[in-house]
Amino acid sequence: KDQRMKSEKAQKMIEERGWIRKALEFEDILKRLAHIPSYTSPAEKSYLYELAKSLEPDSVVVEIGTGWGYNALLMALANPEIRVYGIDLFDPSWDIWQGESEPFKAVAKEVDSLCKNVYLRQGEATFWADRWSDLPVSVLIHDALHRKDAVVRDILAFKPALTKTSQVLIHDYHIGEVKEAVSELESSGFKMTKLVDRFVVLRLDH
Repeated sequence: KDQRMKSEKAQKMIEERGWIRKALEFEDILKRLAHIPSYTSPAEKSYLYELAKSLEPDSVVVEIGTGWGYNALLMALANPEIRVYGIDLFDPSWDIWQGESEPFKAVAKEVDSLCKNVYLRQGEATFWADRWSDLPVSVLIHDALHRKDAVVRDILAFKPALTKTSQVLIHDYHIGEVKEAVSELESSGFKMTKLVDRFVVLRLDH
């Protein structure tokens, strides 16, 4: 009886918070996330959706520069069996926050209302990479500071957690310094595999 009551209470909480326990279709996710600022194109969103769907249960996605959490939420809702970690400084002085004084709390509240498999981390990517466990990262996304040194530093910091099947997605490849960063990464054990609009996709070259 006690177990049944706990189960019913948990189910009620899930319903109240709007948590999704099953994968949603692409169009349904777009509707649910329509109120959240996004800087990815339709083609990029579609790629992230299909990529998330293809991941095995308990696969880990790390997004550096998660912002308002759109990409993280899209992937988490596409596949509730994966874990998505969103890393950001959540610095309220940046224009992206549109005057929000406590962006971390605002994004955390949004995430908590939509799903239970997105985990936010505040701080530098290198800080969290240094404290990362031996958990392999299936997908590493970078959409943070678009300076060559920052992109290279962040990707290399997480390199020990990548496997030969991991995908590394770097956004805004049209920016000169991002292209330079990719060139440097290619000399550091990565190879470019494809372009998806403004995403460049890399894998370990071994």
